[in-house]
Amino acid sequence: MRDVTRIKFEEDIPRVPDHLWSEEEIPHEEHMISIEHYEDAQVEHHQAVRTRRIAHEKEVKSDPDYKDSDEHPEFEPEVGFSVEFVYAMVFKVHFRDRFMKKPDDDLVSNAITIERDLYNQEINYQSIAIKEDTQSVQILCNDPEERDHLKHMLLASNMVLAFENNHRRYYSKFTKDDEKEKFKHLQMTYKKEQTEQGHYTDDHHDENIAKIKEHEYFYDKHING
Repeated sequence: MRDVTRIKFEEDIPRVPDHLWSEEEIPHEEHMISIEHYEDAQVEHHQAVRTRRIAHEKEVKSDPDYKDSDEHPEFEPEVGFSVEFVYAMVFKVHFRDRFMKKPDDDLVSNAITIERDLYNQEINYQSIAIKEDTQSVQILCNDPEERDHLKHMLLASNMVLAFENNHRRYYSKFTKDDEKEKFKHLQMTYKKEQTEQGHYTDDHHDENIAKIKEHEYFYDKHING
């Protein structure tokens, strides 16, 4: 029976050997997360925590030996909610050219394939969305162990060129060196275009982070008083 909440092991989602994939650090200013990203991630995170809590309550209350004084488990996969939490939660997935010959149609098809893989692998993630402006797919996952399973699922995918998560860019085991170089060039071109429009500047980055921290402060004040 399918159960995304079950504990999974490396045998369930085999690890891709280190020598078959590569990674690199993304300059902080390139790995931009807007206030909209923060709000989306925050909603998905707390909805997931609430779902876990409700499921637990239903399970324990059906136990005849249940006592109200029983110790309650920690439902938060990670303590608190911060800018760094969002960086860790967001996966931005890019696809190889051979799977993007008709960009708009193929992006939707690729997202459906990724979503099917997530379902089949029983990975407990929060949401998946198409980001047409960057021709990528965004996956939100708030559990560190599930993120590790997700990472290796993407590394083993033939159609994934690269994905970005938590300040790092990962290239799948099928990505060729020439594909990496082309991708880096396109990313730099995109960054240049965005910079000319006022993005990726120090002022824009600092303003963006300030808005997120302000949002974080008022949310924490609302929850904790």
